[in-house]
Amino acid sequence: MARLLVRVRDAVPEDIDVLLGFAEQVLDGGDVSTRSPMARLAEGVMGHQLRERYARLLGDREHRVVLAQSDAGATVGVAVFSVDMISALLTVPVIYVSHVIVPGLERDRAVGRALVDAATTFAEEIGAEHVIVGLNPGGRESNRFFARLGFTPLIMRRIASVPALRRSLTEHAVRTPNPLGSRLARPRLRRGT
Repeated sequence: MARLLVRVRDAVPEDIDVLLGFAEQVLDGGDVSTRSPMARLAEGVMGHQLRERYARLLGDREHRVVLAQSDAGATVGVAVFSVDMISALLTVPVIYVSHVIVPGLERDRAVGRALVDAATTFAEEIGAEHVIVGLNPGGRESNRFFARLGFTPLIMRRIASVPALRRSLTEHAVRTPNPLGSRLARPRLRRGT
């Protein structure tokens, strides 16, 4: 079997339909109950919002949307790179790789490697020392792929909807004497002016 030759290029506004097509492949594939939380969230923004979000990302200097293309010119993968900090308190710049979409994860891994190479090059360009990738914890093959490239676990993030949290907190009778939300919602007054 011939090895797939892949090149990665920055997406341009004319590529939005291709990007949406890849997003739809992820959302249309599989049973709703087995989809990742990210895929289920993305369903809520499909249509008008997703197109607008891609358009915004394409014009944002702190993001890069990239397309992996075969030597025949077919788009075989996409990813979004973001300039970020490793955390809110540790202001170490990193490149965060998200929304990696490689249908079938191309069995020879050429597409995934090309996208990681592009993220690494972007990190070198801006002086970031690390690349972080967001993965579905249930994605066994993708987790193995990134582990083989040297990615190690950093943090575990969990997600819950606000209504589900409210139900859970109500069931366990958590009482907040001074609701934090009301303090955060109030505008801060400036003293001495």
